[in-house]
Amino acid sequence: VIGIGWFLVLARVLDAGELGVLSAGLVAFAAVSVVGDLGTTWSIARIVTADPDQAWPVYRQAVAVRMTAIVVIGSALVAIGAALVERRVLLAIAIGVGIAVFSGLAELGMSTLRSLGAIRMEALALPAERLGFVALASVVVASGRGANAVLLVYLFTNAVTAALTFRRLHRDLRPITPADPARLWSTETRRVGVAFAVLALGPRANALVLVMLASRLEVADYSVAARPVEQLALTVIGFGTTMLPLLRNDAETGADPGSRVGGIAAAVVVAALPGVLWVTLDPSAAIDLLYGAGRYPGAPLVLSLVAIVTITWPLRGLAGIVMVARERAADLARISLAGLCLNLVAAIPLVAFHGAAGAAAALLVTDLVTAIALLVRAGVSLPAGFERPLAAAVAIAAISGSAAAVAPLLVAPVIVGVGTLLAVGIGLRANRSVARTGEVQWA
Repeated sequence: VIGIGWFLVLARVLDAGELGVLSAGLVAFAAVSVVGDLGTTWSIARIVTADPDQAWPVYRQAVAVRMTAIVVIGSALVAIGAALVERRVLLAIAIGVGIAVFSGLAELGMSTLRSLGAIRMEALALPAERLGFVALASVVVASGRGANAVLLVYLFTNAVTAALTFRRLHRDLRPITPADPARLWSTETRRVGVAFAVLALGPRANALVLVMLASRLEVADYSVAARPVEQLALTVIGFGTTMLPLLRNDAETGADPGSRVGGIAAAVVVAALPGVLWVTLDPSAAIDLLYGAGRYPGAPLVLSLVAIVTITWPLRGLAGIVMVARERAADLARISLAGLCLNLVAAIPLVAFHGAAGAAAALLVTDLVTAIALLVRAGVSLPAGFERPLAAAVAIAAISGSAAAVAPLLVAPVIVGVGTLLAVGIGLRANRSVARTGEVQWA
């Protein structure tokens, strides 16, 4: 929430060219991070919760795997950028890769501590890091420095968190030396790691193509429309991931994890539908409200195209979680890889001829196709008795979203907010039994 809010404010302060440079660095950071993870955070949770004494050796293995992946992928990205983009954008990409290094170190450390039940440091350090970044970056922007200075602040705050996390792990866990250290890079780890890396990179490939082939202004138009959509989608996936132990238990006991996730997926759809309909039918109103009229002329068209991704992106993530619970990581990897290739094939010509709008169109088509394929293969279905509340929530969402599109600018968000709250209330009520049914044996 802090990150989204600060980005919205920054997009009103910086000019479009500077925001394009900043967005290029953030795109590079996100892409390198999700690919470089290679399932290491998931593997830490799986191994360390079962045997806490393995925490230090597994953490060290995870660091070696992730840092190697980030260096290789990041170096390739910088090399490609050197031939295609201007110097300031190339520097932003290089800083983004550096952020991915320290962010990855911090994430692995937090995952290790979380697997041991030690969440106090995470609960304090991450909000402090975000607030520290906002404070320092605000000073940098106020002093007249550009986007790359902001990215350097982001790198610094991530480095501080990584150092504090490593110090805690080195002090408390290093003395513990198990006689038989676990092997992190197993077959199942590789399958899940590759699957989730490709799944996460798939909807970002078009943004990378845009950074490499289009101007900073096009990148800015795309980012101000797509970045809030992406962050909202990732927030939903984050909540959905907490259901993985329960879904895994379903798969092992003969229950149906697809039905359980079906209720959650339906709630995601109805919660997002009012806002999606509004910005699809009247995208200029939302862009003007967030950033001011005329600042990003290409953003309304981008928003109208990527709005539905607020729904399809979380559905892809939820379907992926079900497939992991069913031990179908190989299928997840194949479908996600097909979606990634489709995105790249579509994005290159579309970006070349239509810029930011072309990147948005590539994302819309590939995310929709990939989401449908994953939902079908995962066996996601509505739980029994869910049809009636879902129909009521969809009706409320459709009415509120359509009404907002023809309402005055200051009234439209109120209508969307009311419709969303009503739809969410129905979805949560229908999901109460879905979430509470079943037991999990926690390690």
